[in-house]
Amino acid sequence: MDRSPSRLSHSRLGSSMIKPVTHSNVFYPSQPRECLTGNLRREDHPSNRIRLNVDSNLAPLKSRVAFVLAAGYLSIFLTLISSTQIYAEVEFTKDVRPILAEKCYACHGPDDAVREADLRFDQPKDALAILPSGMRAIIPNDPANSELVRRIFHSDIDERMPPADSRKQLTDREQEILKEWIANGASFETHWSFQQVEQPEIPKASFPQWQRNSIDAFIGMRLMQSEMNPTPEADRVTLIRRLSFDLRGLPPTIDEVDTFTKDTSTTAYEDLVRRFLKSEHFGEKLAIDWLDLARYGDTNGYHADSHRDVWLYRDWVIHALNSNMPFDQFVREQIAGDLLPSATDSQHIASGFNRNAPFNEEGGADPEEFSVVYAVDRANTTGQALLGLTFGCAQCHSHKYDPISHQEYYEFYAFFNSVEGEPGGGGENGHHGIPVPPTMAATSPLRTQQFDHLTLELKQTTEKAAEKTLQLVKGESDFKDAILEWANREKQTEKDRELKVLEGLVLHLDAADVDADGESDASQRDAPEQPLTQWKDKSKGKRNAVATGRPRWIRDGFLGRAPAVRFDGQQDFMRTATGGELLQDGYTMVAAVSFKGNSTHQMLLMWGDESQGKRRALWRTAGDNPTLSFNGYGADVVGNQPLPSGNAAVAYVFQQQGDKQVSLELNGHTGGSGSPGLSPYVNHAITIGANNAGAEKSNAAVGEVLIYDRALSSEERGAVGAYLAGKFSIETTYEAVPREIADIIATNSTDWTPEKWQTLVRYFVTSVDPGASPELRNAFLDMTEIKAQLKQLKTQTTTMVMREMKNRNPAYILARGDFQQPGQQVQPNVPSILGRLPEGQLNTRLDLAEWLTRDDHPLVSRVRVNHLWKMLMGTGLVRTAGDFGTQGELPSHPKLLDWLAHRFVESGWNTKELIFKIVTSATYRQQSAFNETTLKTDPQNRLHSQSPRYRLSAEEIRDMALASSGLLNRKIGGPSVRPFQPLNYFSANSGQKWPVDKGLESRRRGLYTYLQRTAPFPAHLIFDAPSRQICTAVRPRTNTPLQALVMMNDPLFLEAAGSLAQKTLEHVSKEQAAQVSDRACFLFRSVLSRFPTDVELKVLVSTFNDQLEIYAADNTAAEALINSAKLSGSDHPTATLAAWTNVASIVINLDEAITRE
Repeated sequence: MDRSPSRLSHSRLGSSMIKPVTHSNVFYPSQPRECLTGNLRREDHPSNRIRLNVDSNLAPLKSRVAFVLAAGYLSIFLTLISSTQIYAEVEFTKDVRPILAEKCYACHGPDDAVREADLRFDQPKDALAILPSGMRAIIPNDPANSELVRRIFHSDIDERMPPADSRKQLTDREQEILKEWIANGASFETHWSFQQVEQPEIPKASFPQWQRNSIDAFIGMRLMQSEMNPTPEADRVTLIRRLSFDLRGLPPTIDEVDTFTKDTSTTAYEDLVRRFLKSEHFGEKLAIDWLDLARYGDTNGYHADSHRDVWLYRDWVIHALNSNMPFDQFVREQIAGDLLPSATDSQHIASGFNRNAPFNEEGGADPEEFSVVYAVDRANTTGQALLGLTFGCAQCHSHKYDPISHQEYYEFYAFFNSVEGEPGGGGENGHHGIPVPPTMAATSPLRTQQFDHLTLELKQTTEKAAEKTLQLVKGESDFKDAILEWANREKQTEKDRELKVLEGLVLHLDAADVDADGESDASQRDAPEQPLTQWKDKSKGKRNAVATGRPRWIRDGFLGRAPAVRFDGQQDFMRTATGGELLQDGYTMVAAVSFKGNSTHQMLLMWGDESQGKRRALWRTAGDNPTLSFNGYGADVVGNQPLPSGNAAVAYVFQQQGDKQVSLELNGHTGGSGSPGLSPYVNHAITIGANNAGAEKSNAAVGEVLIYDRALSSEERGAVGAYLAGKFSIETTYEAVPREIADIIATNSTDWTPEKWQTLVRYFVTSVDPGASPELRNAFLDMTEIKAQLKQLKTQTTTMVMREMKNRNPAYILARGDFQQPGQQVQPNVPSILGRLPEGQLNTRLDLAEWLTRDDHPLVSRVRVNHLWKMLMGTGLVRTAGDFGTQGELPSHPKLLDWLAHRFVESGWNTKELIFKIVTSATYRQQSAFNETTLKTDPQNRLHSQSPRYRLSAEEIRDMALASSGLLNRKIGGPSVRPFQPLNYFSANSGQKWPVDKGLESRRRGLYTYLQRTAPFPAHLIFDAPSRQICTAVRPRTNTPLQALVMMNDPLFLEAAGSLAQKTLEHVSKEQAAQVSDRACFLFRSVLSRFPTDVELKVLVSTFNDQLEIYAADNTAAEALINSAKLSGSDHPTATLAAWTNVASIVINLDEAITRE
């Protein structure tokens, strides 16, 4: 291929009259005019000789001299004019810098360590200077004498630049651009993102009828320049669905859609935007993007990847975004919340931004090395998340493309290398399962807000229940008669010995029925005692306990009163194979037991691991005054209730789900409580009579063991306690009814006050006759649930925070980034290109925070605006959201970016105001349909001639399925949850167990899914969610077969399909008049918001009928599907429910369902 400069101009003219002798026949404005009329030789640059052989062309045609001269002059003149037009089009920022940055900066850029020939192109002074060789690379207006031009066009491969072995060769067009730029004066400009944000003039409206606000003026101007038109506004259903996903991360409800589409007011759309901006789910939506940047995770990372408590930071982010905290304050509190004057708990929690770095807890980790690693991570994250720069590229050497020197990198790093008490590594024995200091016990603003809200809700619910109670018991009523009749009967009957509390029962071992056959062993066994090889479980789980040693069944072994299983304290214990996996968080263990001997610690019930904080055990302490206690293997709660030898006891240990507090209760008396440092365990076995290592054996007679996967309420503990106390004749405070109720019943009903009536009614409708008043029952149950939530919210949680050393660690320039090669000591500061902090003072993170949030900072506002634009429009105005440097892409609309950034700062860094401006623009409200012109002219939609269409995030896809089906638990904040994931996936990748959350907790939003850094939740990972090991500015969007398999087969999506099917059947009348098409329409709208077309509706009805026929003929398959979808017990016909479940699955799997239109 001919790479000579003649190629461009010669091809334009297409003339045989001008024949180049050497490389060029292009003329430059800086050349003398006489070169147009004769031969020209430039001795200093032979490669740029230009020779016009006019005489040789004219010799044989003397009769045509005038014609030829005229033609020659005309051609040369046209060449000159054409070239001048080309030069005028070249812009340094748009055309030249990208070439230099991509092809030249690696050897001739900011990094002085690898700079060749002492030549630097990123700084004008250096690029225009005389080189040591005496030449000048760039001579403005004189490409013929510029060494750069000579070398890029050189015919000698050894002389040509870039070198032949470089993978970044110049194209023909790039060569011409550089040449034209020099000919035009070689003007330089500071990289666009390092320039001050100026408020540009708003362009004149290009499409006045279409434009709604100033954003459209900028967009319209570019469209007009590209001879393109904007797309009409989308329909209302599309708009509300788009807004709902963009501002809440959830689909709209059918009611919301109907309300909006019927709203005829001129401000209907703006009112909708304001409602969504006020939603408590707004903060959840924005938090996903920010947590990617902040690399938030629930574990330490690295090999062991132990649990860490830092979810209060996540909740702080949600609350800050919901409350529209000004973004400068949002940044300031995260960078230096701990250094603010009189810092609040909330501000300390915010400083956890800098503690999200992974931590190596291994015992062999070098503390010095990893202290450097953590500070490097903080510097890199701050640089990319807030400055949009690839700071990490300067860790080992000066940045090759951006003006960040090696020294400036470590000056920035110096802000982050002095965290008080932070261990570099795991120490001699590792740092597994232990909070990584510095930490603090606190509660988040979000939880405080929730506490206040629930307190008000409890007050209102209590008042309504009291009012309803008085209505029911005032005067004569059937309800009042039923209570009085029950109360009189209760006075006369003996204690109820039937076990009624069965919900959540994981293990039930009864010494009166060790065969679990429902028959008394005493009537089946002749011998008064027998060795026992197996103690069978009476619960539905059938987790039978197998004996080790020779535990014995004894007919009257429980103090001569009842049967018992006797353990000798030497060899005997019994063990189940499973059960412990259900008891990670929230449980109750209760036993009727009588101990012997005081000399050793005795574990009566235990599951978990023999490791710090990983054991859960009902424990009797050793010594002269043994007590009922909880043992967590170094994470213990020593009780205050004595448990002497020879006494019979009903012993409780329980822990609320999501609450670290473990409570003890003995014979109805509170036995103490505490919040030990517990952590997840692996072992599933439950051991009776010893620990899981077979030690600390119990010398005891055990009458009965009950273990639940939840904390029983006080009423339930009273009922179970009364059952055990009566059965084993144990003196307790438990009655057949709770003491509070028994005391009321014992008095005359005429003396019952309204408060006593309410207490009695509450117990009656919740525990005796739930059907007596469903309304009251629900109110009292709500009150119980609210009280439990309030208790949990009051509990403070340990979270990781920043805390500055009083005497800071010194910081050094590390040669090649190696902590073992410290060089010059440096002080904290920022890159000079962005304006240095004052020299001669010790700058702190607070100084850094103030510098980052200056109104005139060139990067922070631009970067934040770009992230918000990306969130709302699919792609940022700068596509490379994490790289605003010279290697990043230029803004598609630079003036719009600056106008938005300037407005953002002027508004007081008001995020909601900025979002309101964007989503109310005509640009945002366009249809998303592509046309042929768009596909050819702007296939990536960078000019925004239509609304973008893209797949939802991993978290939003999960939330869409849960919300559409009615399963979504909309609870805000709190500890992360562990939904179902493929069996053994977690253990195979992490060596740990994944205790699956049950019930409502398993249906939380994807944002709250536990993020294990080394084994991320697979359903999220498959949809491109990051592991958050590092700062992530842009998630990729892929399309793979695995994603379809997740949507079709993951239990969550199957359960959502089943729930949607049931919801469909229950929403539309069950009468024969209800048509299949009505139900199909409701189902379709529940997922996609819009009505189906006639063709779509026909397909849905046909599919349902086909599925119904299949399942009607195969009841086994129908039941299997219903069981998989967790619909067992439904009163709908099996085949019908199964058919609708499949239809729901099809709709949930549609591309439209997981796409932001």
